[in-house]
Amino acid sequence: MKTENDTYKVLKRIPLNEMEDLVDINNFKSAVPPVYRLGGSAHDSSTYYRRDLEIQIWRNKTLEKHGWTFDEFVTELEKRAILVQVAEFNRDNQIPYEIMDRAKQYFPNVKFVHARVELE
Repeated sequence: MKTENDTYKVLKRIPLNEMEDLVDINNFKSAVPPVYRLGGSAHDSSTYYRRDLEIQIWRNKTLEKHGWTFDEFVTELEKRAILVQVAEFNRDNQIPYEIMDRAKQYFPNVKFVHARVELE
């Protein structure tokens, strides 16, 4: 069950699209350069460091700083993706009016039921 504190945290956090921009990989700045000199030779930092984990830690800290958890962020991205796809389906899944008018001429009792998805 959600508490008042949970509701406050959700209301306080920045919007999803702004958060998505903040955690974009192009905003990631590593503390260790991709290639650096160690002694007399150049080294690829991926030899010693796990960049994927460094990125994940950065994203988690950025999300938390702005009132999000990783799970909440992923869930909201999923919800948005579903809503966009449903809206696109509902918008594009229509029979042209010309065909409906023609069908009515030959089948006077025709009943058109629009196929759509409704989310509650």
